[in-house]
Amino acid sequence: MNSEFLKPDGTPMIVNLAGIDSGDQTDLVYEFCANNSEWAIPVKGRPAGESNYKISSVNKSASNAHGMQLLLVSGGNYKDMIANRMRRKPGTNGAWMVYKGCDREYAEQVTAEHKINSKGPAGKNKLVWVPKTSHADNHYLDTEVYAFAVAELLGAYYAFN
Repeated sequence: MNSEFLKPDGTPMIVNLAGIDSGDQTDLVYEFCANNSEWAIPVKGRPAGESNYKISSVNKSASNAHGMQLLLVSGGNYKDMIANRMRRKPGTNGAWMVYKGCDREYAEQVTAEHKINSKGPAGKNKLVWVPKTSHADNHYLDTEVYAFAVAELLGAYYAFN
């Protein structure tokens, strides 16, 4: 993570912050983030809400990560933003674009969900993101959602909006 990446003009860049999904193997993720807190933050999904993300804290007292920041992400909000960017004309400001050699697995996973009407509590209809097919892998979509949230947290999202 401390390796430099070079922009086309030769300007070096390093990873400023990486969101690590803590929904699975939570204790391992918390420990990893505690040991790499200068560039890693645990991330967890939360239901769609008014805000795209919320900062909380790890409340596992037995963990080295106790008290460190936890990024709670409203995945549906970011999926909406990603879908809107995918609809933009390639090359326009804020359009979702992939490199020429993008593999099929990435493309399938990042488009593995769609938004449908679903009956919620009290019989109210609401739009929710669901897999297009049962058991469809969507790990790359989750990765993009968390990367988008971290970018927004750092203020980088607004530089390219």
